Amino acid sequence: MVSGPRWLFSAWWFREAVVFSLGMVILVTAALADPSATSVSLFGWEVPTLCVFRITTGYSCPGCGLTRSISFLVHGQLWDSVRLHPLGPFIFVAIVGQVPYRLARMVRGPSVQLPWSRPRARRSPPTHTP
Repeated sequence: MVSGPRWLFSAWWFREAVVFSLGMVILVTAALADPSATSVSLFGWEVPTLCVFRITTGYSCPGCGLTRSISFLVHGQLWDSVRLHPLGPFIFVAIVGQVPYRLARMVRGPSVQLPWSRPRARRSPPTHTP
C-alpha cells in the first residue's frame, strides 16, 4: 500500500489530471498545427471542420476560428490570431494559466488556491448602542 495524502489518486485528483491533460493536449496540438486563414493542417493533413453548425448551415458559429486563432498565437502571430477571433488570446491565456495551476493542485493538494479565490475574512456587523 502506498502511503501519502488521502487526496492523492482520488476522484478529485483525477478531475484535476483531466483538466491538466486537456490543456496540455490543446497547447501541444496548437504548436504542432500549421494554421492558415481558412484551415489548419497537422503534419501536412488538413484538419476537417468539426463545427456541426458550420457543416449544416454553411455559416460560422461564434466559436469558429478559435482553433486557428490559438494556433496562430502559439506560433507568435498575434495579429492573425486577433483577426481570426478576438477572444482567441483571452482563451489562450486561460488555457495556459490552467496548466501550472492544475499541476500545482495535483502535486500539492486541494489547498492550492488562486489569490483572488481565497475566502475573505468576514467583518462582523457594526453594533449600535443607543
